[in-house]
Amino acid sequence: MGLVQSHFAGMLAIPPKGDAHEGSPISSDPAPTAQNFCTATLVEVAQKRKFCEDQDSALGPPTKIPRGTSLVLKTSSVSVQQIPLTTPSLKRKSSEDQDLSLGPPAKVPRTSSLISPRGYSCFIWRLPNELLGHITTFLPPNSLLALTQVCQLLKEIAAPRYFLLLGFDTPQSNYLSLDDRGCEALLLWRRTRAFAVPNSLYFSVSRTTTDDHLYALRTFFESLTGSKIIRQVHLLLFSGPDKPSHSFLRLLECIRGSGCKELTCHGLPWGEGPWICRGKGAFVCNTEIESLELSSSLFFTSMSIAFTLSTLRSAPLVNLRLTNTALTAVQWTKFLGDLRLRSLRSLEIEATCPARSLVEFLSRHQVKTLTIISGTARCSSLPRSPLRRARPTALLSSLTRLDGPPSYILSLLRYAYIPGTLEYLGLRLGASSFTDCFLSDVLLCTEHLPGVNELSVRIPAEADLRALALPENRARTCLVRVKDLTLWILNSESDVNAILQCAQWLPTFPEIEDLYLCAGTSRSDDELAHLFRSFSPSSSLGITVLRV
Repeated sequence: MGLVQSHFAGMLAIPPKGDAHEGSPISSDPAPTAQNFCTATLVEVAQKRKFCEDQDSALGPPTKIPRGTSLVLKTSSVSVQQIPLTTPSLKRKSSEDQDLSLGPPAKVPRTSSLISPRGYSCFIWRLPNELLGHITTFLPPNSLLALTQVCQLLKEIAAPRYFLLLGFDTPQSNYLSLDDRGCEALLLWRRTRAFAVPNSLYFSVSRTTTDDHLYALRTFFESLTGSKIIRQVHLLLFSGPDKPSHSFLRLLECIRGSGCKELTCHGLPWGEGPWICRGKGAFVCNTEIESLELSSSLFFTSMSIAFTLSTLRSAPLVNLRLTNTALTAVQWTKFLGDLRLRSLRSLEIEATCPARSLVEFLSRHQVKTLTIISGTARCSSLPRSPLRRARPTALLSSLTRLDGPPSYILSLLRYAYIPGTLEYLGLRLGASSFTDCFLSDVLLCTEHLPGVNELSVRIPAEADLRALALPENRARTCLVRVKDLTLWILNSESDVNAILQCAQWLPTFPEIEDLYLCAGTSRSDDELAHLFRSFSPSSSLGITVLRV
């Protein structure tokens, strides 16, 4: 047997001598040596290289393709040669046996017509938006909410119907009003294209308000970043809650840090106020609130007092209103004792605050406008001659506007001296007069405030009509040169005599130039102007009637 080629190394191998058969031709080639082995290997490699070069020459020289030319590949037909089937291996046969043991393949049902053969897109996208909007009118709120989470298009189509079922009115201007059900739609409205940041937000809290509603509102405020800021936030707390909760306080902290400029909390005094300590636990926080109104005792409990004190100490407050607090005189003194509000310019406070504690607070600040709200609390009784007081200990030179009940203003003047910088004085008369005559109360307040140019007197509907009459010894002339006089006569419709009695006050103010009459009477403007002008000492008195 001649030389054979090895399948493993590609070398020439010589069969052993024992494998030769009789009669077989024996090669006369000499025995291979190392030199012969290398020569044979080189010859084989040269033959393979020559075969590859012959194939390349048959294809011709390479074609030069200029730059920038796009190439298009064309596929040619490929001849397929049938390969004879061979007996499968044991491994393949065992795998086929396993497939047969599993049984025939399950039949997959045909897809419905929801799938379009072109691009596999759903047929619903080919429907007009008006028809899709009509379909949403037959869906309940839960289905509508699920539909808004499918895609952007269905969210924009189903959201208006969902808002309508929940009673959520999207703001057409910069005003947004919310209740419990509105909180459920708030987060969806935030993700729609119709969302616009409102300038004012009103949220009515009731006894049915849950922590989920407060969490939704808190999430809404957390999503507002950068220039998206609600400048005015109003919380209406007339119907609840009875006491603050952790969720309610977290909502307040989120609103405080959202960048809003005005926070107003309207409510009622729920019982007696707690005993306030020295503000332990209050911390400094980041807030931009410039106007703050806390008109509920919810902010003066042991749980919420830390929020109140930290807000007052950290915010650059310009306007502050504290009413319906249910605090006692001692608690007011402790509360105002440690406050230092450098930017404060306007203060509204209830009449339960002691006048002396308020004067000490005003002496540390540059307050320009001070308003005393009487509310339902009664002021401390005044002596018969309230102006007989000790020498005032504080100078309120920055005060330019003062408004409140005459009894409290006279108590304030016991401890403070207000120079001629005061320009406006507003007097809120009560149901009765401590001097049995409202005009005497007015003159007692004005004679020690020489700089007043504008005087406003508010006469409530429950005022005693007998106190509106002139005193028996005739009223003395007002020593203050009042130029503008405003009369609020709120009971003029029930008794026209109130207007006539107030008209008789005009001779007391000889230098009056303009009169503003705010009344709800059915008399015409000409009749009212003729009535008051008949009692005026000046024939050139300007009268303006404002309907209330």
